[in-house]
Amino acid sequence: MADLGIRQRRAIQKLVEEAAIAADPLERLVPIVRLKDRSQELLIQAVGEARAAGATWTQIGDLLGVSKQAVLQRFGPGGRYDVGVASSRAKK
Repeated sequence: MADLGIRQRRAIQKLVEEAAIAADPLERLVPIVRLKDRSQELLIQAVGEARAAGATWTQIGDLLGVSKQAVLQRFGPGGRYDVGVASSRAKK
């Protein structure tokens, strides 16, 4: 996976700190939701990079704790987060 870079790492750390110090549970939700959104972006990027590097849908599913079919529905062609990596028989 591409290095996040110092700016992105600091932004993530700031959100973690904000969530940790928020006294009000509702205030804590704001940075937590931002972290969830950012982690989803990183997951999509990592799946795309794994596919581009030759990882199979089965391997990715195993790492995510879901079936190959679930990964395909989420990240595959026409999926919710289509990572846009052309699949071949070797990568299925």
